[in-house]
Amino acid sequence: MLSKNMEKALNGQIRIEAESSQVYLSMASWAEVKGLEGISQFMYKHSDEERMHMLKLVKYVNERGGQSSISALTQPKAVFESFQKMFEDLYEHEIFVSKDCQRRTLQPACSHRST
Repeated sequence: MLSKNMEKALNGQIRIEAESSQVYLSMASWAEVKGLEGISQFMYKHSDEERMHMLKLVKYVNERGGQSSISALTQPKAVFESFQKMFEDLYEHEIFVSKDCQRRTLQPACSHRST
């Protein structure tokens, strides 16, 4: 059984993974329209990967007696000045994700009591 704190932390990570998938998907679509086939395939692949991370977490929470939360997502940016700028934006997004994950793991998310 998951503690409520752990469930909350994992649901936050589910949202981050879903939003990351959408970021990559938006970038893939933009690159595809611009004729950047290699970049678009790279981005589509990573969008799928982020979605799989999300699904694994959803199942993990549910299978341990918690309730996964599927929340509304922030619409990702859809137009970029250049593919270089797109990758700079992606880098900034990945920094955000890493910092959020670090913040989440430093919290006492796993406790012996349910709250």
